[in-house]
Amino acid sequence: MEYLMTYGWAILVVMIVGVVLWQLGVFNTGQNTLVVTGLTRIPPLKPSIAYSNSSFSASFTNNVGTTIVLNNITLNETISDTMCTITSSPSFGQSVKAGGVITVTAAAGGCPAKASGESYDLLVAIQYTTFLGEVNANHTETGNIIGQGEA
Repeated sequence: MEYLMTYGWAILVVMIVGVVLWQLGVFNTGQNTLVVTGLTRIPPLKPSIAYSNSSFSASFTNNVGTTIVLNNITLNETISDTMCTITSSPSFGQSVKAGGVITVTAAAGGCPAKASGESYDLLVAIQYTTFLGEVNANHTETGNIIGQGEA
């Protein structure tokens, strides 16, 4: 019992320090790092984000709380200052119910080519209209998706 009391506390302290360092990201090698800033009302589903070579795809969720009508979506790769050409998304003018998913794709050649592990920084702008009673309101949701290209 004396052995457990003497060394048990030391082991517990080492474990707590290890967990704290792990949660702070000290042991993170930087691979598969994905950061999303902004995009709070229409956030991307992180597991759906993929940037490979010159193709980008992601799914976004309508968290506005009401049905929206998509007006425009733009993707700008800010490192190279190049607009990505969107090849597939819901048609503009289409309604997306609250909680609905919007899938955006820029197929091969749609964005600047990124090698595996090469960083990208996409500025995303989603323009939409909400309808509250007889009042229409136009909004723009903007944010950045920062990550590394995949193989």
